[in-house]
Amino acid sequence: MIGYLLVLLLFMTGCATNPYSKFYTDNTAGMNIEKSGKFIIPTEPPVLLKGNDIQGDGIRMLEDGYALLGFSYFNAGSADDDSAIEHAKQVHAASVILYSHFTHTKSGALPLSVPNTQTSTTQLSIGNYSGTANTTTHGRQTIMMPYSVDKYDYAATYWIRRNAIQFGAVIKPLTDEQRQKLQSNKGLQIIAVVKNTPAFFADILRGDILRSIGRCHSRKPRKEREGCHIQERPRANKGC
Repeated sequence: MIGYLLVLLLFMTGCATNPYSKFYTDNTAGMNIEKSGKFIIPTEPPVLLKGNDIQGDGIRMLEDGYALLGFSYFNAGSADDDSAIEHAKQVHAASVILYSHFTHTKSGALPLSVPNTQTSTTQLSIGNYSGTANTTTHGRQTIMMPYSVDKYDYAATYWIRRNAIQFGAVIKPLTDEQRQKLQSNKGLQIIAVVKNTPAFFADILRGDILRSIGRCHSRKPRKEREGCHIQERPRANKGC
């Protein structure tokens, strides 16, 4: 009976294993974080934060000098914060931001086998004596146990502080629409600028399109970029 109830509890709450580990997506391409030299390995337990805007929170973390190690995403009845912290330790995250959003309520009924004991009484009469005899029959019966579980989408992002930031602009390729507007394939879109870095002091702003740095075009072939160096305060040529 107790074992069955434990199975029922696991069914209603979600996963028996750590869902933050099971549904984790790595963002480092399998990099050895400890040996890369690109990050500051935390020595303190991960900081747990609660967020409500994944994109906005991500930009703020990038601007504060953090890099995204990876993320977890799953739907379940419940997920405790300790599981997220445990996985954050495993991936060497300095901070983990948690999100949850109610999606639906799942209801139904599960069969449960319970004891079914029946006792019958028989009247006896022998000579001058009379009495009763009780007969007990042991069996089992199946009943349906109703359940109702609220389901949530859970997400977590894992962050580590970057080490020795040279430029400080977080970039992504231009969209087709941006290429058409510029009439050029050259350029990179700035999605975040790390505070107190050369890019920050060069007045590069989020949303800018970076066309070149000094005489170095952002889309030059590698051989043509060999003589290009990013100075402490680079002169950035920004697009419209």
